[in-house]
Amino acid sequence: MIFIGGISSAVKQLEYLKTVICSVCGGYGRYQVFMTYTYFSFFFIPLFKWNRKFYVKMTCCGSVYELNRETGMKILRDRPQISERAICLSCREEREIPPGREAAWTAAAGSQRIFPTAPSAEENYKIFFIYRCKISEKEVKHMLEAGIKGREEVMVTEANSAAAVGSGLLPVFATPAMVALMEQTSWKSVAPYLNEGEGTVGTSLNISHSAATPLGMKVWCESELTEVDRRRLVFHVTCYDEAGVIGEGTHERFIIGNEKFLAKAEQKKNASKGE
Repeated sequence: MIFIGGISSAVKQLEYLKTVICSVCGGYGRYQVFMTYTYFSFFFIPLFKWNRKFYVKMTCCGSVYELNRETGMKILRDRPQISERAICLSCREEREIPPGREAAWTAAAGSQRIFPTAPSAEENYKIFFIYRCKISEKEVKHMLEAGIKGREEVMVTEANSAAAVGSGLLPVFATPAMVALMEQTSWKSVAPYLNEGEGTVGTSLNISHSAATPLGMKVWCESELTEVDRRRLVFHVTCYDEAGVIGEGTHERFIIGNEKFLAKAEQKKNASKGE
């Protein structure tokens, strides 16, 4: 019998956000809390986690703070408020830093902080997780954050026409079909960034359908994740056909645990039957 197991490190964003005035850049930003950990997997299923460490990233400039373990563990359970005493700017450690990335690790004399001097603040904190916390580039790449984009396309046929889906009588691309394409583009764009067993469900749409598309033309949707608020995701979505924009707006989704969500839905059905 063959056994597949191994030890790896990972990073996970926790459900916590708080708006503050940043002590590094002076702007308004939010705390985003991340946990790094080591885990043992058996047949690709994580079984044991240890070596948990907690960090706070500022959304305004990408500065990274170290969060004490006690507060970090409370966030896993209760999501308390983070006090200034609970965090400290992460100190620079002497490590081998890849060529061209030294700027991201510039430290002020006599201080213990990492300045966001990389090409972008986002790259700065990713470099921090990769080279200080020793998290794999693959894990860091799959951290959910604003800026993720998606694209999906369909052909307009009788099956997705207004006449077929019941939203009208004409043989043109149906508004419900456009809505479905917007939702599909959004959820597919973030699916690779979710934890195992998680999914997203649509909770809100505010869109316009401004131009008709006849049968035989191609329609595509482009989405961009513009906001991540714990489990709430906000997307800007735009649909095009070969002549130009046909619809756009905003779409919100919520990250859910698939099994728990389905179990709750089943409870509703059973309750309606009086079981």
